[in-house]
Amino acid sequence: MTRFTGATAKRSRGMQWKTLVTVVALCLVASLAHATKARPNCVLPAPDGGDAPPSKANAEGRIVRVGKGFIEVARRSKRPIHVSYTSKTEFYSAFGGDYDPSEFAPGQHVAVWFVGCKPPNDGAGQAAYLQLYSKDPADQPPG
Repeated sequence: MTRFTGATAKRSRGMQWKTLVTVVALCLVASLAHATKARPNCVLPAPDGGDAPPSKANAEGRIVRVGKGFIEVARRSKRPIHVSYTSKTEFYSAFGGDYDPSEFAPGQHVAVWFVGCKPPNDGAGQAAYLQLYSKDPADQPPG
């Protein structure tokens, strides 16, 4: 076993410290780069079109229940989700016109973009953008 003494020992510990700091810095940079790639950009639809195409809706389906500050949306072969909204939520139809959430009715088709475009894990989430296909429950897309 080699034993360092005096100045050689100090240099060795200094190099170990620099190596450790370098490795930690590289790991941090790599993890940040991976996190940035793993998280898609969240682009909400623009009511009258926009420069960037919107992110895919986090959920789509028919409204099955309407309440104060929320709707419940039934999706194909999945359990309904609870979608809450606030004054910050944007409300536009699929054709660009705005609407008031008081116009929600069971049977209407909606597309939902959650805050940060992150679908909820527990069946409930906060909507950033609610796109109503049509106010008329009889005028809905097939399916």
